[in-house]
Amino acid sequence: MRAAKAGMKVALVEREAVGGVHVNWGGIPTKALVSTAEILKKVRNGNRLGIMGKVEIDWDQLQNHRKKVVSQVQNFNLLALRKSKVEIFFGIGELASSSKVKVHLKNKGENFLETKYILIATGSQSISLPGIPQSSRILDSYRAIQVEKPPESLLVIGGGAVGLEFATIFNLLGTKVTVVELLPRLLPIEEPEVGEFIKKSLQKDGIKVLVGSRVIEVAEKDEYLEVVVETPESRIVEKIEKVLAAIGRRPNIDREKLESLGIKTTKTGIVVNERMQTSIPNVYAAGDVVGKILLLNVAMKEGKVAAANIVGGEKVMDYNAVPRCVFTLPEVAAVGSTEEEARKEDPDIVVVKDPFFNPRAAGSGEVEGFVKIIAKSDGILVGATIVGSHASELIFPLVVGLHSRINALEMAELFYPSPTYSEVLMNVLGKVGGKAIFGIR
Repeated sequence: MRAAKAGMKVALVEREAVGGVHVNWGGIPTKALVSTAEILKKVRNGNRLGIMGKVEIDWDQLQNHRKKVVSQVQNFNLLALRKSKVEIFFGIGELASSSKVKVHLKNKGENFLETKYILIATGSQSISLPGIPQSSRILDSYRAIQVEKPPESLLVIGGGAVGLEFATIFNLLGTKVTVVELLPRLLPIEEPEVGEFIKKSLQKDGIKVLVGSRVIEVAEKDEYLEVVVETPESRIVEKIEKVLAAIGRRPNIDREKLESLGIKTTKTGIVVNERMQTSIPNVYAAGDVVGKILLLNVAMKEGKVAAANIVGGEKVMDYNAVPRCVFTLPEVAAVGSTEEEARKEDPDIVVVKDPFFNPRAAGSGEVEGFVKIIAKSDGILVGATIVGSHASELIFPLVVGLHSRINALEMAELFYPSPTYSEVLMNVLGKVGGKAIFGIR
């Protein structure tokens, strides 16, 4: 759309559905399910707020809701593309050369598109479990959102964002859930206390969490999967209805074909420079296919940078202030460096950690969590983590502060609407600013 609005003639080749994984099988549909799970949790725990009675889930209706939300976003995207005069070809695209794309149209044969520039944005797919037999009982995220009904039991392999979100959803829908993570903690790229906090929160909700553990065997029996898990203490055997593999993703590329055309690749994706150019100057790449940070907001920014350069601009990609969100209950959101990363760069950093508490959170019965802010000795933000209700919304002011190099005390002394969840930021930023100014460690 950005290239089309700049006056270029643009064709979009799409294999399945406009919007990619995020719209159709990832972020949007899972958040539709998480939203229901969140309401369910609030109501079930609502007796302290005066809500009494029993509530049930209609799985078919919930799936209809998911499909409706996805359809609405799909239609919005299609309308926006057509308004921008982007021509859409539904089929499988293949690079015939650096200036020609072969399109295998659905039920319509083949077509060749000749072009001055090409942008590869073919995304990624779930990594399958090595050495594990193929079975309808073994799910990836694509199949997990489409199950006919919530399974009686589910073992999730992978304690990252995707695995924990599905564990949260199915647990609240009544499934007995076990999470297995190979590394010593959940959400290993975040602050250590985040993984420990979320582990305890999941366990409190009835989820079995095995960290420092690995699945060594999955055998299909008549009515269940027999899963052998090696933990630090022992080897255990679980009888499970379904297994969800959430161990990462790989790019949707034919490396051999790309290399033969002169486009350099690695195991993680297509090699690009800071302008999103591949090793062939008129061929660009963006999104999961370049293997940098596999998030929608990053893919969108990379696409915009590529389009800006294609139409004659001089833009470079900056990964400095990318927010990372995990939609467990409570949510996790972070931006910038962790404390460990920041201390390697600057031993004199200022760190403040406060409980997730203020009058608005207390009134909603949602005080579970914490806020952690990391700043330089002059108060300039370098990292932040929020665990708590609405964390994914609250992180954005900190993204702005980090990107724009705003002093923590300046941010604390802005006017915050009251009473709101955002006041948790005002409190902790004020402490960071005070420590930086007065040299308190």
